[in-house]
Amino acid sequence: MTDQLYLLNLTISGVKCIKEDVRLDFYNKTIDKNFNPEKYRVKAIYGENGSGKSALITAVKIFQNVMMSTNYLVE
Repeated sequence: MTDQLYLLNLTISGVKCIKEDVRLDFYNKTIDKNFNPEKYRVKAIYGENGSGKSALITAVKIFQNVMMSTNYLVE
């Protein structure tokens, strides 16, 4: 079995057009022992032009790169 990480929430600022903190929650407000992350996969991102859709994707990619970097892995 492989270890998996799940991003439950993200607060970003200073990425592309997002200047002030924006918090995104990717789950219901209550998580219990029966939490199934498969139910909370992002299926779409929509919004007006210039609202920060690509900034969100860029922020997640930056986070992913930091987490997957061998310099940050803990054995």
